[in-house]
Amino acid sequence: MGLACEGGSEVAMKVVVNPTWRCQLHCIYCWMHGLGFKPGQECSPRQWLWFLAQLPGPTTVDFSGGEPLLYEGIIDLIQRLAVRDIGWAMTSNLMNAHKVAELCDRPIRGCMGIHVSAHAGGPADLYERAVSLVRAGYPVTINVVDHPAAGAVPEGVGVDLIPYQAWTEGEAVDGIRRQCNAGQNHLVMSPDGSVYRCAVEMQLGVAPLGHISQGWENMRPREPHICEIGCSTCYTHDPRAWRVCMEAIP
Repeated sequence: MGLACEGGSEVAMKVVVNPTWRCQLHCIYCWMHGLGFKPGQECSPRQWLWFLAQLPGPTTVDFSGGEPLLYEGIIDLIQRLAVRDIGWAMTSNLMNAHKVAELCDRPIRGCMGIHVSAHAGGPADLYERAVSLVRAGYPVTINVVDHPAAGAVPEGVGVDLIPYQAWTEGEAVDGIRRQCNAGQNHLVMSPDGSVYRCAVEMQLGVAPLGHISQGWENMRPREPHICEIGCSTCYTHDPRAWRVCMEAIP
């Protein structure tokens, strides 16, 4: 049984796939640099598809990273998910103009949102690229991290301000003990195929639930777990966005 969420109903499954840690930018406020994550082994699109197709529906796969548009085969992988009625989303800096154009030229159904990360050092025509995606039929939001080094936002452009996670300062986790359904309705995967309950456990080096090569049923948690390490603003800011239900406990 899952935790009782708002309305008492079960929520859809949302998983985050980080297909690569590679990125064109080196933002000082990025958690990857704060925790020393480096590019390394990456699973193939075929491996990802084999695992993701096993997850119970309705499922949304959110591609992040790193920069997912640097991952070879990302467009084909998304198309194959869409054919299986698996929803998808993406967080991207849109610096790969070729892949952005490919998304616009070949609109893919099932998109739950493209979250455009605006950073200092990003493309000068970022907002024009975002508009081209909107015109192609994708739901697009523009995100800016709440940090002085993130760069100024042009006037007249609507953005979502994302809370800064202070991993470099050692203050990203709140230390609150909780019961949480992460691992049941929410998963996070690293480029090498390791499967974690959530991003915080991945970031802190907690042992993964398993590897995508094992298959979902061989690692699926049957009950919510007690999290002793605390949570970050990535989840506490809007847990429902990640299909996460949590309750603080003594």
